[in-house]
Amino acid sequence: MSKQIPKILFHGSTFLSKTLMNSYDITGELRKWDETESNRFLYATTDKDEAVRQAIYSSLERIHGATRFKTEADESGVLFVTVTGPLTQSQLEQAVAQTSVYLYQITTNKFHDWKLVNNLVNSLQDEWKTRQHIPNMDFTVKKIHGRDLLDSTRFIAACDQVNSM
Repeated sequence: MSKQIPKILFHGSTFLSKTLMNSYDITGELRKWDETESNRFLYATTDKDEAVRQAIYSSLERIHGATRFKTEADESGVLFVTVTGPLTQSQLEQAVAQTSVYLYQITTNKFHDWKLVNNLVNSLQDEWKTRQHIPNMDFTVKKIHGRDLLDSTRFIAACDQVNSM
């Protein structure tokens, strides 16, 4: 029995859009992240906080060259995100604080053709994907400032390059 598509999904993005679509349709450049995910799909989740984090990760990857993200929670619920890339700790915190992203709340329908991702690499339990474009009549959007995440999430830099200075 397949899992029922949720009525509401969340998508995080660094871009404000009138129509949501996968980035391959915008750029024409294929990017594969792992065996099950590529930019040929638009991704969304039932976890609004995860959608915001994914948008922050996308910004850190695109603008600052980050290459990997690992999220863990401690006993008190504080999230620790280890970011692998060329940023130092202070550069990472500054980059997150200066980043703004958009959280899209999507009201799903059968025309969107959402499919459950089932990605064993990132372990997201409720991530969905579609190749369809989502018109603005099917979503609302809210701007989120990265600095607001720094109280509940600790970003940890794990440099994979040596700075030459």
